[in-house]
Amino acid sequence: MATVAPFFYCNFVLMGLMDTVLGDLMERSKALSQREIWFYVFSDMKFKTKVLDFIRIDQLFEQGVNEDDQVIGRYSIVTETVYNPEKVAGSPYTLKDTGDFYKSFMMEVLPDGIIINADGIKDDGTDLLERFTDKILGLTDESKIKLIKELKEKYYTESLRLLRGY
Repeated sequence: MATVAPFFYCNFVLMGLMDTVLGDLMERSKALSQREIWFYVFSDMKFKTKVLDFIRIDQLFEQGVNEDDQVIGRYSIVTETVYNPEKVAGSPYTLKDTGDFYKSFMMEVLPDGIIINADGIKDDGTDLLERFTDKILGLTDESKIKLIKELKEKYYTESLRLLRGY
């Protein structure tokens, strides 16, 4: 008889517990998947834009570097004096002439990662992805660290939101 009482007591307590807010939370947590949270995090367009701006703004426009943190090229004195005085000789390429390349950036969200792509074909036929390789679309180590920080915060927020049933 002693072995029956703890089992009965445990079921009795859990039956009452499951009818509470905590019980609802426990049920939602069982149904929540890591994949679901991942897709919710990346369904936020502001978040996607922020990640793409790590490449467009932080890496290319401000530093002129690829995913290996290497400068992709430098403007010449001819570029500055003949074509565009805003492109100062010796400063890194930004790859922002018309802005079309930056606007073409897109992100595909997969269950186990993200793929970043862009249209590298310029009006004159130059293919930026061929000339500079697809490393201009990748994240530097510094950007990866920023992404991980942002991703952890967003993941935590989305997890709580989904657990609370919002």
